[in-house]
Amino acid sequence: MDGGIAAKSSRGRMQQRILQSRGKRYSLRLEHCYWDALVNIAARQGVRLNRLVADIAGRVDGASLASSVRAFCLEETERAVLRLETPAERTSIVTLVETVPVPALAVDASGLIVVANAPLLDWVGAASDTLLGTPLLRHFRIHGRVGFDIAALWQMRDRAAAVEAARMIHIAPGRVLTANIRLIPIRSARARSLCVIWITK
Repeated sequence: MDGGIAAKSSRGRMQQRILQSRGKRYSLRLEHCYWDALVNIAARQGVRLNRLVADIAGRVDGASLASSVRAFCLEETERAVLRLETPAERTSIVTLVETVPVPALAVDASGLIVVANAPLLDWVGAASDTLLGTPLLRHFRIHGRVGFDIAALWQMRDRAAAVEAARMIHIAPGRVLTANIRLIPIRSARARSLCVIWITK
């Protein structure tokens, strides 16, 4: 039984907007969390929201605009994580995990969960205080490439832009949840290291 990713919070509800740029109109229906992510990305890039959506639409080749926007948001989040190199930048990792528009969490080098966002808590049906400060492997099993284990994450820190794809399983009474994930260890010379884990699909 695969529980999938069912967002139960208001951030998972759909909203439709009509945007106009360069004489074209775009009708886009997305979850609130993706609209939030788009607004934040547009602000970081210094462009208007309608211009950002138009740029994404210009790169779509027969694919759904909504799907392309979701993929763009995830790719931008991954790039943002990989840019967190210095201790000062790393302090924003908690905010990044909390606002990413998919289930996500972060663990420290000892494997303890230090932050879990609302979509992740909705997905597993747990309260934050049952996860925070507890071992990742108490709640989840991670299956990656042959020879990969959770300890390998911290060896990956020495490789530039190290990203690992894997499968995550959460077993709860009466159900089994599985999902594809991305694991990104944050490299930092003076602060404790973190690994961001988020569900991709």
